[in-house]
Amino acid sequence: MGLAPRALLFPTGDLIRNSFYYQQLCLGRRPDVTLVEQPMMAAPWYVTQLRRRHALRLPDTMTVYVGATDTGSRAWLDSNLGRRSPEPRPVAAIRFIDDSWAAAYRMRTMGIWSAVEPRASAVNLAAWCDSFSNTVREWRLPSLGREYGKTRWETTEGIFHPYALGRLKALRELLGEREPGGSPRAAVPALDVADGWRGLRRAEYLAYQADGWQSLVGDPLVPGGSDLESICTDRACALAESSLALEPENLQALQTLAALRHSVPRYRDPRAEAALRLRIVEQRPGDLAELEPYFELVVGIMRDPAPRDPTILDRAEAVRRRYLSLLELCPKVWNHGDLVRLQIRWSAPLAAAIAAP
Repeated sequence: MGLAPRALLFPTGDLIRNSFYYQQLCLGRRPDVTLVEQPMMAAPWYVTQLRRRHALRLPDTMTVYVGATDTGSRAWLDSNLGRRSPEPRPVAAIRFIDDSWAAAYRMRTMGIWSAVEPRASAVNLAAWCDSFSNTVREWRLPSLGREYGKTRWETTEGIFHPYALGRLKALRELLGEREPGGSPRAAVPALDVADGWRGLRRAEYLAYQADGWQSLVGDPLVPGGSDLESICTDRACALAESSLALEPENLQALQTLAALRHSVPRYRDPRAEAALRLRIVEQRPGDLAELEPYFELVVGIMRDPAPRDPTILDRAEAVRRRYLSLLELCPKVWNHGDLVRLQIRWSAPLAAAIAAP
């Protein structure tokens, strides 16, 4: 696993959770690690059980997870890893149930999981790379080179491999750029396998290399304005475009390119960004985290006479109407109070937002 002693593990999905429990409860491995089932924290009995077993320190006022600041991931980390914790424990995560953690903490990829640490803490890139590489060297390789059917769970969950290996490849190459005369690092057999991937698997691998290069700037682990920053963004752009050449709708590559078009001045192009974000929301029509920046971008474009294009607004309006139709269906399976609020918020045409002062 590579997890630190006494680690808290915040996974996501049945595969990781069930695999962990098999290893721990059936094979007796890593009894020191505590797994926290985040969706279950919406149940008061589970929160009570965590307290009773001293498995996880929680804010005194928390009785159930409701998504608020004092019950979310930031509060959990503050109580177990941050300054509020009398006895900090190492924390690892696949993904958190909300984004409140991001303001104060970073996730540093270590394989299929990430080490969580305060954002203000210093990171030794070479030590991180060596530790990450050592973790991946422990992987068993047969599944990396095996092809599975499209509907098999091995295919749907196999994204963890290109994600981890793409990010490791980016980190190792960054250190090569930073230390051009340094000694070469020991080989990682899993990377050799990944370098031989073809087709859609290679597209995923390239997309996550691009994501890795971009993440090093976005954290930021690479100083802003430096030559390394330019290298990181240029490599991210080239790799994402190479991924899309193999798989034009690769979601990760589209997200990386859209982020570069938005945040890097020399790549900034609102119309090109809008085209990328349209391709993203066509794949994720109900994802508000993708829809909001797309709608905001379109409103900004239509307010500016220079790049204005009526077809951009027409396409965005079609996306908005489709989102509303999804919201109308949702109460049939999940009657949540936020659904009405979202319907009201997005019921008006985008032209109204464009005309607003």
